[in-house]
Amino acid sequence: MSTPHRLLRTFIALSLFTSFGVGPSTAAGRTNQTIANTVLNGKGAPGTKLGINGDFYIDVLTFNIYGPKANNRWPNPVSLRGPAGIAGTDGKTGERGNALTGAKGEQGEKGEKGDKGDPGEKGA
Repeated sequence: MSTPHRLLRTFIALSLFTSFGVGPSTAAGRTNQTIANTVLNGKGAPGTKLGINGDFYIDVLTFNIYGPKANNRWPNPVSLRGPAGIAGTDGKTGERGNALTGAKGEQGEKGEKGDKGDPGEKGA
């Protein structure tokens, strides 16, 4: 199994454990005394004040994952994207279309005579 798939399964499992809430009921928000950790997300790298030790963070712009947070610091990220795939083959050439040609239009009216031009310079 590839590393991205293994990471994805691990984070799904962590999310399930987090959703069942193992910690005691307290005021709104989480503290270091609660047992459950969570997977956070946002745009860009996480700040040190975000989350608690044991949390994970997914940067939705770059698809990098950080975690688990330890000693109030986020570790270097790991990319959740796999390697680029090989280029595909070109598609088949389409058949020639059956566009219709319209009938020839009538000749337009003669235009107005233009203004007389200025005289040219005398030749040598």
